[in-house]
Amino acid sequence: MTFNPSADWPYLLVQVVPRPNRAVLVTGHGEIDMTTVETLSYTLDTVLHQENPLHIDVNLAEVTFMDSSGINALIACRADATPRGCRITISHARPPI
Repeated sequence: MTFNPSADWPYLLVQVVPRPNRAVLVTGHGEIDMTTVETLSYTLDTVLHQENPLHIDVNLAEVTFMDSSGINALIACRADATPRGCRITISHARPPI
C-alpha cells in the first residue's frame, strides 16, 4: 500500500522565507480548509508579530484547495497588519482558489 498524504487527508505545510526590505514570503503547500487553517493563521500571526515586516506576500501557487476559512484567515491577518503598517498581498493563486 502506498501512502499518499494528499489522498489520505487534507494537509497544509507553510514555508516562511525572509526577503529584503522587511518583507516575508509565506508559501502554502496543500489544502486550506477548516481542518488546516490554524496552521496558516498561526504562521501569519507569528510572522506579523515576531518579524514586524512591512510586507507579507502569501504565495498560493501550491495550494490545491481553499475554502472560506482560508479567506477569513487572510482577511483577519490583513486587519491585524494594516494598523502596523504592513501590507499583505496574495500571489500565484490558481483559478479555483
